[in-house]
Amino acid sequence: MSVAAMIQQRIRNLGGITPAVTLSLADWLLGVTFPHYLYKKDREIYGVDEFFNEHRAVYATDPDEFLDRVEAHYFSEHNFACGQDFWRPGLFTPFTPGTADFKEWGPSFIEEADLSPVRLVCGDGTLEFLKLIYSYGYPDNYYICLQDPVPDNPTVFSTDHEVFFDEISVEGSLLEFLEEYCTRQDFREIVATYIRTLS
Repeated sequence: MSVAAMIQQRIRNLGGITPAVTLSLADWLLGVTFPHYLYKKDREIYGVDEFFNEHRAVYATDPDEFLDRVEAHYFSEHNFACGQDFWRPGLFTPFTPGTADFKEWGPSFIEEADLSPVRLVCGDGTLEFLKLIYSYGYPDNYYICLQDPVPDNPTVFSTDHEVFFDEISVEGSLLEFLEEYCTRQDFREIVATYIRTLS
């Protein structure tokens, strides 16, 4: 299986709804949607304690039913912050003259941005980005560069709104990055392990 196929399969395993036709990985990613939020394996999931206290009787009689309920609760389009990430792909082209992003962000953004971590991977020339995810955590924005020399498994870069493109970190390849997120089964196992410390 090619690495691009592995990325596509990983997104499906995470619950992504995927396009049928692939012109390029970037175009394919733009067409991916999720009917729910995403959770990183190593990030705290907020509110599990409260949920457990409210459904303690269910857990005592049927732990699987409890896990069904907690999964349904978190894997939905709710409006409370609980450590989730949001899949919202979109082009980000503030360094490309003539684009709407270039006009919106202006010359001061271009001058202040520190693109050196991206340049080390992607080289010289105009850089254009595809934003994949934002979150409530730090960092809170994740991108790939469309000029990545490995387009089938590009490097993921992160930055935060407080240091937006002034500080950029390398998160690893896209496949490695996606492996950091929970499938539904991963989520259930993490919650089940945590609940055992409470009961």
